Amino acid sequence: MNCPFCSVAAFYGKRYRSRPVQEVLRDAEYLRGKRVFIVDDNLEAYGDRLYELLPALAPFKFRLYAQVDSRFALNEKLLDLAQAAGMETVFIGLESVVPARLHELGKGWINLEEFKKAARNLHARGILFAASLIFGVGPENEDTVKQTLDFLLEIQADYLALYFYTPLPGTRLFQELSEKKIPFSRDWSRYHGNLPLINYEGSSAEKMEELYWSLYQDFYKVGAILKRHWHIPQRPLFWATSLGWNLLMFRMDVRRHRSMFYNGASYLDLLPWYSSEK
Repeated sequence: MNCPFCSVAAFYGKRYRSRPVQEVLRDAEYLRGKRVFIVDDNLEAYGDRLYELLPALAPFKFRLYAQVDSRFALNEKLLDLAQAAGMETVFIGLESVVPARLHELGKGWINLEEFKKAARNLHARGILFAASLIFGVGPENEDTVKQTLDFLLEIQADYLALYFYTPLPGTRLFQELSEKKIPFSRDWSRYHGNLPLINYEGSSAEKMEELYWSLYQDFYKVGAILKRHWHIPQRPLFWATSLGWNLLMFRMDVRRHRSMFYNGASYLDLLPWYSSEK
């Protein structure tokens, strides 16, 4: 909760609240579908109760999705329980591959070598992961884009979620930029993560946006997709699902400057002469 851009603490305060395991299991009994997203900003914050919750979820045979941090993926005992419970995909906030920027983001505890191990641990159990990164913590250029892409290919990230550094009202970032009189956009319609908001000296918004989409598009090029999926799948169904989403959906999205969470993509976009954009 120490990151300058995080809005969670501004909305909910700076203490954790959690529900009893039996209450969570009671809710699980009412679910009809098998794809289940555990709505929690960081599942690991549930603490030792995960050793009770995850085994209890296994009989439901869910395909689970959750947000975690790299420490979750370094705990192999916990990962084994998550695998047995049906964990399919985790969303991990890597934030940056530049150590100095990790410190600036309050994530100095993230060790890139340990993150590589975390990625191996996940894939060894057939668990997919989406790496979430913040773009534009400082001025970007072709070198920072290449450094980021090279790391993502090395760890064979299954998905990429890329967001511009966004000073939401109520966050420490919003306050610091205001106090330092660093110019940033206050057009709230731009506050969705896919547009540059902070005006860095010597760098234009147009150039930042160009670099942003170049990173996204290079990550989802066919060659990069195949390189990231070039490993022995421990759970072939999940692996094939990831490969299919990469090739058939996300690649189309970023080519048309839509983020991976865009919901209006059409499979007709696979046709070179068609565009679903209005």
